[in-house]
Amino acid sequence: MMWLFYSLITIICWGFWGVMLKMALNHISWQQSTIISTSVSVPVCLLIYIYYKPSISLSSPGFYPALAVGLINSIALVSNYLAIGLGKLSVVTPLIALYPLVTIALSIYVLNENITLTQGLGIVFAAIAIVLFSV
Repeated sequence: MMWLFYSLITIICWGFWGVMLKMALNHISWQQSTIISTSVSVPVCLLIYIYYKPSISLSSPGFYPALAVGLINSIALVSNYLAIGLGKLSVVTPLIALYPLVTIALSIYVLNENITLTQGLGIVFAAIAIVLFSV
């Protein structure tokens, strides 16, 4: 059940994150906000490295996907900052929240995961709700 605990922390943090981002973008540019907010990641990464001392190997099968995650996250971060800076937070955020549809589709086609009919219906209804929320 620890996954649920961490999921709730993520939901709360990302909820605050969106509001704080919009507050920042009301006063500084998306470029400034990106640089300032991302700079906090470096010390966090250093602390994780110092505390856990993970070995990082270029030959690990997970190295390049992890590197791709960093690049994809950076692109998403910048496009998210632009969308939130230009649009209404209450509209942009639910629309961006449709990203799990991409994750689900990729998990089915790339990772060969399966979803049940009930889960599929839940996904469809959630997507409809998010779209209606954004209109």
